[in-house]
Amino acid sequence: MTNVSLTLPFAGVSNARTYQALTTHDGQPLKGEQLIRSGRLARATPTDVAALQALNVTTVIDLRLPSEQAASPDIQSSAVQNIPAPLASDAVTAEYQTLPALFAFLRHHQGAVDWMIAGYQNMLLEPDQQASLAKMVRAVSAAPGAVLLHCSAGKDRTGVACALLLDALGVDRAFIYRDYLLTNTAAAEHAAALRNALRAAHGTGAMQEELAALGRADQRYLAAVFTLLDTRFAGSRGFIRETLGLAESGLHQLLSKFAG
Repeated sequence: MTNVSLTLPFAGVSNARTYQALTTHDGQPLKGEQLIRSGRLARATPTDVAALQALNVTTVIDLRLPSEQAASPDIQSSAVQNIPAPLASDAVTAEYQTLPALFAFLRHHQGAVDWMIAGYQNMLLEPDQQASLAKMVRAVSAAPGAVLLHCSAGKDRTGVACALLLDALGVDRAFIYRDYLLTNTAAAEHAAALRNALRAAHGTGAMQEELAALGRADQRYLAAVFTLLDTRFAGSRGFIRETLGLAESGLHQLLSKFAG
């Protein structure tokens, strides 16, 4: 079997998984367990930290905004380099970071699917976000050991970052979509809690639909990223080389890190 998403049963870190038996679409093997994705590390337990050490994690890349990092800082380890590379997956949740503020916004606005698609694509289009993606790719390529990528829930920003990396490595997109959608299973309990919180705040059915669109991993969102990569940037590798400015040498360093 090839291309396996392996769930990591951490106690204080949500939506954590790594990859095993990765291959490219033409069957070339890639190194396993070099890339780990998760939600924030603010509640990582000592056992979680030990598990990350056992996975040889030497670099943690935090994709959250500075305000999120300050409000819920990662657990630090002297053996790990922590690198901030902030991204914003959509303008709505970036601006309305508390539930009361988000619910107040949703009471008078609709269009969450479109907001999410635009937000995903803006991660590739906005100069500040391109700079963060370039920083992320360089950090992944230069890490002496495994790399952990995370945002808040490990869904949108982590989903786009991992999709970009896996696609550039030549992993089949069908697998990338399946891996991305696993977040919906991992976050099912959290999604139910959000629905209950909105119900308690007397949210309408329309608001529930908008909240669900903001909170789920939706294949349409990631498809919009791949469409943009293919039509404007000559694919993931072209985006890394030209738009992110890593040139052929930077792309080669990334590919070499994961070469089987």
